[in-house]
Amino acid sequence: MPKKDGQLALEHILDETFIQYDANGVAHIQAEEDLDAFFALGFAHAQNRLWQMEMNRKTASGQLSEILGASSLQSDIFMRTLRLQKNAERMWQNLPQREKKVLEHYVQGVNAGIKQLDLLPIEYLLYGFQPKAWTEVDSLLWMQLMTVQLSTNLSAELQRSELIQTVGLSKTNALMAKIADNRAIDRAAANILPTEYLSPKSYIGSNSWVVSGQHTGSGMPLLANDPHLTNSIPSIFYLADINTKQLKVSGATFPGLPFVVIGHNQNIAWGLTNMMADTQDAYLEKINPDNINQYEVDGEYLDMDVTVEQIKIKPGFLEKEKAPYSVVIRRTHRGPLLSDLQGSHNSYAYSLRWIGDEQQGGTFSSFLNINYAQNWQQFNQALSSFVAPIHNFVYADKQGNIGYLAPGKFPKRVHSGAVPAKGWLSESDWQGWIAQNEWPTLFNPESGMIVTANNNVLADDYPYPITSDWAEDYRAKRITHLLKNADRILSVEHFKQIQLDVLHPAKSKLLARMLQIQTRSPQQTEAINLLKKWDGNMQLTSPEASLFAAWTAHFNRLLLEDDSAKSSRVQHNLQALDSLMRQENQKFIETVLLDGQSEWCDYLETAQTIESCDQLLIYALDHALNELVQKLGTDMSTWQWSKLHIAQYPHFPLSDNIQAPHSPKSPDSILSEVFHRSIASPGGGDTVNVAPVSLMEDSRFNQFFGPSYRQIIDLKNDKNSLFSISTGQSGNVLSQHYDDLIAFHHQGKYILLLTNFHNKRLTLKPKIKAN
Repeated sequence: MPKKDGQLALEHILDETFIQYDANGVAHIQAEEDLDAFFALGFAHAQNRLWQMEMNRKTASGQLSEILGASSLQSDIFMRTLRLQKNAERMWQNLPQREKKVLEHYVQGVNAGIKQLDLLPIEYLLYGFQPKAWTEVDSLLWMQLMTVQLSTNLSAELQRSELIQTVGLSKTNALMAKIADNRAIDRAAANILPTEYLSPKSYIGSNSWVVSGQHTGSGMPLLANDPHLTNSIPSIFYLADINTKQLKVSGATFPGLPFVVIGHNQNIAWGLTNMMADTQDAYLEKINPDNINQYEVDGEYLDMDVTVEQIKIKPGFLEKEKAPYSVVIRRTHRGPLLSDLQGSHNSYAYSLRWIGDEQQGGTFSSFLNINYAQNWQQFNQALSSFVAPIHNFVYADKQGNIGYLAPGKFPKRVHSGAVPAKGWLSESDWQGWIAQNEWPTLFNPESGMIVTANNNVLADDYPYPITSDWAEDYRAKRITHLLKNADRILSVEHFKQIQLDVLHPAKSKLLARMLQIQTRSPQQTEAINLLKKWDGNMQLTSPEASLFAAWTAHFNRLLLEDDSAKSSRVQHNLQALDSLMRQENQKFIETVLLDGQSEWCDYLETAQTIESCDQLLIYALDHALNELVQKLGTDMSTWQWSKLHIAQYPHFPLSDNIQAPHSPKSPDSILSEVFHRSIASPGGGDTVNVAPVSLMEDSRFNQFFGPSYRQIIDLKNDKNSLFSISTGQSGNVLSQHYDDLIAFHHQGKYILLLTNFHNKRLTLKPKIKAN
């Protein structure tokens, strides 16, 4: 286990610094100098999360194949194509001197933490290599990787374009956000769509809200946040509490970076949700038939930037040493050719313009400066350099103010951004950025409430299009309803109940429509009668939740599968409809059953002329009942949601691929059961307590995304502020803190950061150099 008491004399420490761990493994850092605190945070990250940090830098730099073999090659090619390493190097060169100094001290702490480990994490032994020293560029690589993972529009563009040419604009608008743009990809370009790493993401999201003192018993604001990310063990977040003469900040950190990303200091609190802003554009490029390294713009051919990178590949068991894999990376003036991921070289190609290529280090500066901000003005100033990934920031301070700001580089464009643009026209290029004084913002609204949940938060008169792909407003509406209809003054306790709310939005209208069918068997009647009694909550003990989830899953499949089958005969690759059959799609079902899009109910693969939606609902119910009987038996009262809906927490790379579908591929491991964790989980994809349901055949009803972190900040009294992460503070499988917070988190329990200290304290002292 990492050293947690005693004294260590270390280079680069300026003055005596303390790390004290509480009963939950949270690191509490006390230092005179801020730089020593950043050093100590790096030390704690390395001591507790080194393997996680290693995997992040290997993934982002495109070096996984060096340790995992050929199974990770496609991930490496993708990361090299995006050139995250070069972007991170540029960010480091452009960081201001103050930020460089902070990051240097943090990195020195990481490397000191590595050296002080008596035994490296066991994963290093299993994969047979030693960690290299951590670098400043490695930290910035992590920021680049997060920008990739939290940007969503590219896959939506490709999906929408494919759907338009397959099922038409009307049907596409039922499946995705409605647009007026009827353009689709050229048929000649249909076979160059990247698939494995660019298929539509099944879920991404977060909740945050803040209320002013007019709604609270203390007369001071309360702020809540729960970001939803891919489940993993260890959690993506690491809790920390930092105290120096100038800096007192607590909350969620990212191992690899020296600041609190979400949390509070002595005067302000803040939270984040993904804004879903469109910061990626695919461009369909016309390639010179006589020179594949040229592309057309305004009737002229321009030269691409062409580089070659070598990827080392670890040989498999009893295999000979492999020669490095050569990757040719072609770039237009907009960005890399994604079609090269498919090895496609024909008359068309897709290039990518994305905001990650614009990073100069400004986002790093913003997060660092937020930690020091003491008021709304300083908070805005801190975010003035923010680039990406674009988020909704909610804010509260001890002067009683609340606010909202969405900072970053919002591209201006003449096209919609909803489908790929015509790369051969220069007018399709981005036309600059939305000015900072026009960023979406709100300060002390009359309502005294601000809610963001990846929904459209813009005022009706906001002059710029931000995206076509907001999340549906189910969570935002439910949170707002609970805040406005509380039967008492809002409190920390009330915020806890909201974060744990699992009422399915279908309870209001959709379920009533589904229950109108005329049953055809005693089993169907029993199922309908069971659902008529349902209160709509996706609780662990609810058999109704299981029945409803299975019924809607099969109805969604029946709506889509015949179009998919028909289209696959005329188009060799159809990811769009197939991917939508493997995930929840509440809005689509509502559109079909409540908004007049019944054309989807005509099942084209049958001889019958036209099926009604009621007929398809009956077929779907039979399929659902058959599935649940097979899985859970004939007694419907025993069909508890807890038996189906399991949150998976995969370890990368030691969990089997079936348990980690959103991680780069790696060889399955006989140690998966040792490192992997899972737990029964309440909720669904559209409940406030988000728990998306996978509909993939090999992981049906499992949950792979969820609240990775929760916080509730009381601006009246810091001691009342609550925190929670999804797994545990340690990445060491032998530690009690590897998984001790999983059940705690799912039961809706929270940590107070100012109590429960162990008596042990680790002291970091300056190393006295010999004369």
